[in-house]
Amino acid sequence: MTLSKTLGSILFVDDDEIETALFQRVCKRSPVVRCCKAINDPVEAFLHLLAADPLLYDVIFVDLNMPKINGIELLRLLEVEAAHKFSRANVIMLTSSVEEEDMRAAQTCGILSAFINKPLTESQLLELAKHYGMPRAETDCVSIS
Repeated sequence: MTLSKTLGSILFVDDDEIETALFQRVCKRSPVVRCCKAINDPVEAFLHLLAADPLLYDVIFVDLNMPKINGIELLRLLEVEAAHKFSRANVIMLTSSVEEEDMRAAQTCGILSAFINKPLTESQLLELAKHYGMPRAETDCVSIS
């Protein structure tokens, strides 16, 4: 099977180190991921995104339930402070929550592209690439430190 689209460069924001390790493992196995970076602290992720090149990430995964600020609060801060920087990136909320209220609250965030349940699987990445991916030629991997 030839894949014509890729998710490119991904940022994963989740306070759970086990979820982060699982995510990185899935990304390494996936043919649609070029590079990925994980940040376990939502405040650190916010500051990183404010300083980052707007073209650095193609997809940003954000966990819903995190300490300090939750995923919805993080997205709202990004909307206020730097929504223009993320007009190209697809922002996807990840959660283990099955609460309708959580889904409705997340959908009020203007920069949110999708809301999906954990754990993230390789088949979900393939589906996301079909919907949000870009042609492979446009997604050269840059160094993410």
